[in-house]
Amino acid sequence: MADNQPNAYQFQDIYEELRISFNRLGCIMLDIDPKGLPPFKNVQNLYDNSNNSIASGEPHVTLLYGLMQPGTVWKKYVDEVLEGWSCTEVTVDHVDFFDSPNPGIEPYYCIVAHVKVTPQLQEGHDRLQLLPHIDTFPGYKAHITVAYVNRDDKVRDDTIAYYQEELAGKSFKVKGLNYGTYPGEEKVDKSMYCVSCRDKKEPVNLRPHKMKNGRDAQRGECPDCGTGMFRIGAA
Repeated sequence: MADNQPNAYQFQDIYEELRISFNRLGCIMLDIDPKGLPPFKNVQNLYDNSNNSIASGEPHVTLLYGLMQPGTVWKKYVDEVLEGWSCTEVTVDHVDFFDSPNPGIEPYYCIVAHVKVTPQLQEGHDRLQLLPHIDTFPGYKAHITVAYVNRDDKVRDDTIAYYQEELAGKSFKVKGLNYGTYPGEEKVDKSMYCVSCRDKKEPVNLRPHKMKNGRDAQRGECPDCGTGMFRIGAA
């Protein structure tokens, strides 16, 4: 269930006064091999599909969010504090959700697969904490983001039940370290996730689509197998 502990998003006025933007904090992640991960079934329930998640085909585990500079800017220092450290595999413990920090503005539930915090993961997190950072949420909750879904309790509970059955107890390989992107310099990614090939590809026959909730989206077909592809957001 949602975490009711205090978090930094409840004190945004303080951070604004300190001239600290949550959107510019650095995030260090571990990229997860998507092989063996189930596809997201009901794309009409997605609130957003542009984040690194199982639904977008780019899953990751967060090692630390809140660096005072983007990981790409502090790559040298990240590498120094993580020298000699590695993590090759993660195991899902259970599936749950995080609530939106601003449900009135961003009405979503973030479905997450909580990962067992092994001594390896905890060590990586602790090492990164040696760098200047902000703990926006208390404690280290290692997780794989499954999807951001529309703020509907039935959608939330159905999605949790499906992924609890599919993921709990399973282990997945770590592909490597991800330093995130520099805010404002994200590359334009036109690819979509093919649920049949289980890979991201640039679709053919791309066309606009309007979702039932009024949001813009795009549809296309996989260039290799012809399976329909979908992504939220205008072209």
